[in-house]
Amino acid sequence: MKFFDEHTLYFTSFILFFWLITFNFLVVSPIPTIFKSNFFTLTPKLSNYWIITNEIHIDNNWSASEAYYDFISGSGTFNDPFIIENITIKNLKNGNNVITIENSLDYFIIRNCKITGSGASIYNAEINIINSTKGIIINNTISSNVGTGISLIKSNNISITENTLFNNSYIGIGLNESQNNYVYNNIATYNGRSIASGFGIILFKSHNNSVSRNTASYNTAIGILLGNSSYNNITLNTVNYNYLGVRLTQSSNFNNIIENNLKENTYCFIVDTDSEGNVLKDNDCGSIGFEFYFFLIAFGIVFSLSFIGLIIAIKRRRKIKKERKTLK
Repeated sequence: MKFFDEHTLYFTSFILFFWLITFNFLVVSPIPTIFKSNFFTLTPKLSNYWIITNEIHIDNNWSASEAYYDFISGSGTFNDPFIIENITIKNLKNGNNVITIENSLDYFIIRNCKITGSGASIYNAEINIINSTKGIIINNTISSNVGTGISLIKSNNISITENTLFNNSYIGIGLNESQNNYVYNNIATYNGRSIASGFGIILFKSHNNSVSRNTASYNTAIGILLGNSSYNNITLNTVNYNYLGVRLTQSSNFNNIIENNLKENTYCFIVDTDSEGNVLKDNDCGSIGFEFYFFLIAFGIVFSLSFIGLIIAIKRRRKIKKERKTLK
């Protein structure tokens, strides 16, 4: 007795073929055009070149700031972006953010800076980008601060790459109401002071972002958290030794969570039942029974198109058998 009829085999084969063709497009988002410029080829000076004792706040006034500060250069164009580089800021506790870029439409880079021991509350950020676009934050070291290391608020098309953020009291990297950003190859570790306040990477009300090849480990609460955030690609990250590896909550829908290393967390993964249509595939939780565990506790998760094809095929076969029995 054959388990599948001819129509069923054709349908299942089509699903498997479609899965193989589309999988490569799901795993890693392409790098946006803005991030393919010559920004990365400009050679920085040595770090520690300037010691800064005051907050840096640029509010749509790059040209005036460039004329005033020796450590800012450029003209804000695609080929000649404004650059803040090679500064060291220590123990700045004036209650404000350390570097703030606000209402900026110019191309800019913040790179090769060191910020340590600063911030006065969890609401401070050492690098704070507000309502801005077309920026790159690269190769900065942010440690032992109160608050968040790098924060984006209502900002789009920002690249956060190759930064090291550790031992900050609250969050390594946070995106709030920010879309189409690229968070790549950062290290966000040992952040937080308690199980309620220590996060590697957070996305809140942020959509269509790529978070890839980051290390978010040894944080006291959660490695990567998505709250009310949808259509994001979370791929190829290393998220180990946190209380919780990854959590999706508050209607975080249709995210791709693919090929992440989630070993050695107290809890590997939690997807709240109000978060639907997420793709969880090829994540490694170590000894935890990952796929079957989340099939039971999370609603609307697609583990793979091939699995769906198999279920549909079985249901179709049962329907055909029932129809044949009725005809008899």
